[in-house]
Amino acid sequence: MNKRGVTLIELLGAIVLMGIIASLIALFISVISNANRDIALNSRANTEGLIIISALDTKLREFKATDYSLCAASNCITLENHFDYVLDTITTSLILQEHVPPLTLEIELLNSQLYIDGVLQVPNGFTLDASSAITITETAGLVQILIQINLLAPTGEVFHFSTSNSFEIQAVPA
Repeated sequence: MNKRGVTLIELLGAIVLMGIIASLIALFISVISNANRDIALNSRANTEGLIIISALDTKLREFKATDYSLCAASNCITLENHFDYVLDTITTSLILQEHVPPLTLEIELLNSQLYIDGVLQVPNGFTLDASSAITITETAGLVQILIQINLLAPTGEVFHFSTSNSFEIQAVPA
């Protein structure tokens, strides 16, 4: 006799096979989802870090420091500009312009916060890690400033960014 239909064993085998396939698909989707989350976190960290580093680079480059002093707090530096040369448009010659008191630019890492001239720089979705630091090296009148910004993600991952600037200590010309 030729019966048409599915036996119980065949049905159970099909259910087990479908369960294994569904588990593999769920695992694959989970791996892709975690990878996308990591890529998004890295992208946001890079964006926030580069915004902060760009702001620091711009301020340091445009300031034209001629001297510096250390603040009372650690991880703080005050850059000073005692003079500039400005172009006299009438005579087309450079004129020494002395700044009394000197122009200042203060960069401070305080309580896991970055301040540029007293303005808090807030990274969106991240905090500044306590390992962020300002390092000053002075050799024969040449000052090298290294600022390391370490962004801490809510996941505990730390992203590292840095910028450096150097200038020569100069007295006001006589």
